[in-house]
Amino acid sequence: MKDNSYNTNFRKNMADDDGDDFLSSIDYDKIFNVLKKGLPYIIVILAITNLLAYTYLRYTKPLYESHSDLKLDIKNEASGFGFDKLYSDNSQSFNRLSGEIELIKSRLFYNKIIQAVDLNVNYFAHGKILDDERYQNSPFAVSFTAISEGFYDRPIDVELIDANTYLLRYPYQGNLVEETHTYGEQVATPGFEITLTLNQEYNAALSAPTYYFIINSERALQRYISENLTVQPINLNANTLRVSFTDHNRFKARDLVNAIDTLYLNYTQEDKNRATKQKIDFLDNQLSLTELRLDRFEDYFENFTIDNKSLNMES
Repeated sequence: MKDNSYNTNFRKNMADDDGDDFLSSIDYDKIFNVLKKGLPYIIVILAITNLLAYTYLRYTKPLYESHSDLKLDIKNEASGFGFDKLYSDNSQSFNRLSGEIELIKSRLFYNKIIQAVDLNVNYFAHGKILDDERYQNSPFAVSFTAISEGFYDRPIDVELIDANTYLLRYPYQGNLVEETHTYGEQVATPGFEITLTLNQEYNAALSAPTYYFIINSERALQRYISENLTVQPINLNANTLRVSFTDHNRFKARDLVNAIDTLYLNYTQEDKNRATKQKIDFLDNQLSLTELRLDRFEDYFENFTIDNKSLNMES
């Protein structure tokens, strides 16, 4: 029997010698000097990256996304007449989903969203660093009856003086106009006519001193919805869509998604009812035509029998 103990010990000693040679070859003094010289640069790089991260988080608003998944009940219109085998291609589902996506992202549907969610006026509170949008929690509300084109999509400052009066500040023809008004008073200027009222959210101790509001134009609202709305298919076989909306205010994003899927479901329900009514009208029309033809044939055979006094066609 061959003894391998000597070979084993030899390999072990060789491995130990290699490890010792590797460790002994490291110049620790040189590594220490390199780290010592580069330490200021490392500290500066870490400080700059932390400062950039802090600045980004400090001066950038968080972006929220709300989404809703829609299951479309797509039925082949030809199936009701026995032609469903002719339209069994999967491309039908893809084309229908593409059509529904284009419907949701159309300007006509955007206008329905704007009407469902009150987006005509946006309210903001001035902040030391970032302005805060006061969506549905503004201490005041603005209603307008007339406005010129130059005052759309422009901020108009409001300073709440007390529970009775406020200061309105806006630019006009290169000058800054400041006017004091009372709540509920109709303010008529060369550029707009508005009425400002206090809401239940008003609290003199908690309210910010200055706010501003923006009266949005239809073009600006359509662009806002188009830039933040995303509609994409999830599963073609299951006929599912995902509608998502992003905004810096999470409540606004949620309300817009709820409005979009509600409007779409109501629209599709109306479309189905309209399609069903059209089918019923078509069938009623065909039945009426068939009944009229049968009546004509019946009259023809009756007149034929009377005239010829026989039911035998050959004679």
